[in-house]
Amino acid sequence: MKQVRSDGDWSDFAAAGNDIDPEYRLVGTLPKSYDSFPVYHYEFDDVMDQSFTLDKSSIKVVAASADGKTMKDLTSIAEITLSGQMLTVNFADLKKGLPEIGEFRTITATYTAHLNMLATAGLAHENEMQRLPIRGSR
Repeated sequence: MKQVRSDGDWSDFAAAGNDIDPEYRLVGTLPKSYDSFPVYHYEFDDVMDQSFTLDKSSIKVVAASADGKTMKDLTSIAEITLSGQMLTVNFADLKKGLPEIGEFRTITATYTAHLNMLATAGLAHENEMQRLPIRGSR
């Protein structure tokens, strides 16, 4: 799931302007069978609209409990790359930072983007996220 926030609430749409830097989040669910895999590859790929410049220093990645009250920071073990407008958050083996699922149910990546010189006034565009197959190894 991909959402954006510029006014305090997460949604599929948000306003952006010269003084508003929207925050984006990508949320993926961990499978119940997570503990049965000795190695678990996990990856987010997101393509930003050409009118935005992603602030790489703003990227944070966490594992979160179902209620969102318990979180574990995974930013330091994620391989984060930005190539043009494509952001990739990759864990070659998520098990290195999250050996067991425990109470964690989701992986969430958040980041901020700024409007750039290619931005034009117009209607909002819905955020979309490509769903990729789960890739684990047994």
